[in-house]
Amino acid sequence: MPSAVLITHAHNDHIAGLGDFADLCFWNNKNVQIVSPPEIINKLKERFPYLINRRGLTFVGTTKWMNGSNKISFHKVNHGHNGYSYGILVQKDKGNRWAYLSDSFDVSEEQWLPFYNLDLLIFGTSFWKENQPASKRSVYDVSEAIGIKKKLGPKKMILTHLSHDIDINRHGKELPDDIMFAYDGLKIKLN
Repeated sequence: MPSAVLITHAHNDHIAGLGDFADLCFWNNKNVQIVSPPEIINKLKERFPYLINRRGLTFVGTTKWMNGSNKISFHKVNHGHNGYSYGILVQKDKGNRWAYLSDSFDVSEEQWLPFYNLDLLIFGTSFWKENQPASKRSVYDVSEAIGIKKKLGPKKMILTHLSHDIDINRHGKELPDDIMFAYDGLKIKLN
């Protein structure tokens, strides 16, 4: 079990299992910190008031957090039609830099700044090619993600948050060598 869970935003597809996760912590006698910016922690507490004093969970509202030698920071990014989310940047002392941007769309130049020249970018995308008008969209598609990789320059990119539209076997062959789809059970080892 993890010692911490980092939350990017309070949409159901990211937090609906928090009650079940709290039960796991309780029954396994594990203490886990739920870490997110203060306004997201407040939303979690509003949605799950019965978890506020639950043994096994501690809510930590912050935009900067240390976990061992990892400096973790949360950076607000546009989530298109769905408001905003937070990208998470992880930096090791004199080591690698990687980020997780699960839900983003129409990100401004200023919002991109923390995410340039990473060792790894884990990036949320739902469709191979999105057909909705931009005003109704909330996540970049794969073709746009490839362009974002060229812009930001991470050494490697892993695409997650995939929808039914993605045929991993077929579409995976069309990705550049330094981009891959996430899959269940994927483990990432960072130096």
